[in-house]
Amino acid sequence: MHHNSVYIDSYALCSSFKSVSCLKNVYFGRMMHGYVEKSGWVASVFVGSALVDFYAKLLCMNDAAMVFDEIPVKNTVCVNALLSGYAEAKMWGQLIELVRRMPLLCLAVDNFTLSAALRACCGLCAIKLGKQVHASVIRSIIDVEADVFLQSLLIEMYGKCGLVDSAKKVFNMVGYGVKERQRDVVLWTSMLGVYGKSGNYMEVIRLFEDMLTEGIRPDGVAFLTVISACGHTGQVDLGMEYFESMTRDYGLVASQEHYSCLVDLLCRAGELERACKLVSEMPRIGDEKCAVSMWGALLSACNECGNVNLGKLAAQRALELEPNNVGVYVLLSNMYARNGMWAEIEQLRELMKIRGLKKEIGWSWIDGSRCRLRNKASFYSPENAAYPLFNVTKYVLMRLVLLLKIENKAKIYSPQNAAYPLFDIPKDVLMRFVLLLKESMLTIVRDFIFYVHCTVALENFDYRKTGDTKDHTLNQWFTFFSEANKLLELAAAS
Repeated sequence: MHHNSVYIDSYALCSSFKSVSCLKNVYFGRMMHGYVEKSGWVASVFVGSALVDFYAKLLCMNDAAMVFDEIPVKNTVCVNALLSGYAEAKMWGQLIELVRRMPLLCLAVDNFTLSAALRACCGLCAIKLGKQVHASVIRSIIDVEADVFLQSLLIEMYGKCGLVDSAKKVFNMVGYGVKERQRDVVLWTSMLGVYGKSGNYMEVIRLFEDMLTEGIRPDGVAFLTVISACGHTGQVDLGMEYFESMTRDYGLVASQEHYSCLVDLLCRAGELERACKLVSEMPRIGDEKCAVSMWGALLSACNECGNVNLGKLAAQRALELEPNNVGVYVLLSNMYARNGMWAEIEQLRELMKIRGLKKEIGWSWIDGSRCRLRNKASFYSPENAAYPLFNVTKYVLMRLVLLLKIENKAKIYSPQNAAYPLFDIPKDVLMRFVLLLKESMLTIVRDFIFYVHCTVALENFDYRKTGDTKDHTLNQWFTFFSEANKLLELAAAS
């Protein structure tokens, strides 16, 4: 059109941007952007929205935001295009800020806007903000029961923040005045996931049976959740029956994720040989990372059961598939340490040094929006000196390391397994270690609670029960301190 001097209108430009975004051709898209700027079409909200959508789909968020700001008269579609990009890039802070700007731009929110806001609340585990978005859903969306995607996001948001009862109310549409409605597989799967993540595994199985009773055809995700629940409740036969039913009765093809769940089911039941046979005979489907995770699950189970030979085989197979997987080295090191194989640990560390492998530094974060860290997230890692308790924590950890260095060998303490690192430690050193730990942890836990006391007081939220949720760090401190008290009692009794 351009070479033949044919007039290019907004329809042609919007269609072209749509095609370019599907082809992911950034170079040609930037050429078109230059033409739009020169021709003045950037002032059109339709062309501008298409251009924002193009950059958002390619995750060029700085360019998308710049184009968005250049559009003189914006509409909700334009905002939603930028919101989708922020959601895909997991830029939750920018997404929330843009939603908050919409009233200033005199723009109304729609289903897509609220869905994007709920995704951000899930990503941030921001329950207070999530409740505000839920209130906006009730006020502005007339037929909420017809939007399955919006309902599933509400369920996921409450579930991720530990409010299982609130998620169940959304699932049952309590308070919406809806007498009867057909809940599709998406809603059932979302509720299954909430129960699974909160540790209510028996509820997962019960809800799955209710789902089948209502005639809902389960998908692969639903089977993943229920097989995992069977593994956590020790119901091996039921889990195997669900796995076989998936292909026999519903015609679903078992993916590597399903095989991983099945391997975990067998490992938790202590059937290591059966799990090893399953992994060896499993058809190779898709990504090799799932196969690595299966061998890793088997290795972890071998560590728990003390099967060193099978654990070595599992580590060897995993490293054949992914030689630079640090997690496998860590699991193997833990197994060696548990069985007092210190020479093998030294060899493993030397091998990691030669290959240039290093374990990623762990970090935790605290939402300080309702305490002294106003509107900020406080991150702790060994390299983050800006963390409020960094100096205290670092001092305590250094003292612990010094106490545990015996004969130039640093032993590792783990609250999950306090037995193996104490083999070579004399009783007097152990007593000093435990006393220091108790005294130091009292101070740290007290200061830590000061920073997150408002967060801990969230209604209907039991951190020690849910564990793997927003404030995972606090749960770790309580667990660590509890184990220290147990060690003190053991040492005093002996």
